[in-house]
Parts: sequence; C-alpha cells; structure tokens
Amino acid sequence: MKKLYCFSLTIILLTISTKGLQAQTNLVPNPSFEDTLQCPTNDQSNNPNLCVGWTSYRGTPDYFNSCANGGVWGVPSNLLGYQNAYHGMAYTGLFTYDPFNYREFIGTQLMQPLLIGTKYYVSAYISRNDSIPGSPSTCSNNNFGFRFSTAPYSFSNP
Repeated sequence: MKKLYCFSLTIILLTISTKGLQAQTNLVPNPSFEDTLQCPTNDQSNNPNLCVGWTSYRGTPDYFNSCANGGVWGVPSNLLGYQNAYHGMAYTGLFTYDPFNYREFIGTQLMQPLLIGTKYYVSAYISRNDSIPGSPSTCSNNNFGFRFSTAPYSFSNP
C-alpha cells in the first residue's frame, strides 16, 4: 500500500483594519514583513523572529526576503519554489497541514486593541508553494484562520 504524504506551505501578507468615515488603518505592525532585524542567511535557523514585531508561536515557520540574495531564503526564488512577494520584498511561509498534525503559527501584537462593537476587516494574501523537496505530493488546505486574544501568547498558554 502506497502512503501519500501531503504537505502544504502557505505564504501570507496580513492586514487587519477598520472601515468607517475615516481612512482605513492597518492594525498589524510590519504587515508585509519588510522591516527586518537581520537578513536571512543560508546557514541559520530561519524564522519570522527576523521581522520586527513577528514571532513563531508554534513549529518553525520560515522568513523569505530578497536581501538574502537568492539561495534558500531568497525572493522570488527559494527553497520552496518561485514566488514574488505580493507587496515589497519579503514574506513568511508556514506549514498549514501535514498527515502527522504538524502545524506552524506566527503572531504579532496589534498596534491597538480591538473594540467591542467595531467592525474589523481581515485580509491575507495566501499562496501555495511550488514544491517541497523530498515530498511525493504537495497540496493545499481549504481552511486558514486567525486568532485574536487579550492574553499574550506563551508556550504555557497557547
């Protein structure tokens, strides 16, 4: 019996905003992952902690930026295929599904608290990766979610 392994990597750009009489305001700091603390290099463990305001909440999500000068973590060509950034020069990638229930999560603190009774709009640009080396199959999943919490994230309080 042949086993089929299905891995899905998602690339995102995130916007959370309010719409009303005034102009739209994005509540996500560094939404396109452009503001970096360090350029990703091929010899390091790579994750969104290299982006100002972002952190890995679970697993080992990846950070891709054109300042990596190609190679494993470059944009548009990298370890997982070819993908231009939707905006700017960077994006993150994370596994959203595999058969062993492995998931990767990233997170950031919003610039303002959400208010009860206010309507918010969430948008994200998501792209399936081209390929995952060594995987016999790639796929996509049909669910992508966001979690908003008043409690700060921690490993003891996921």
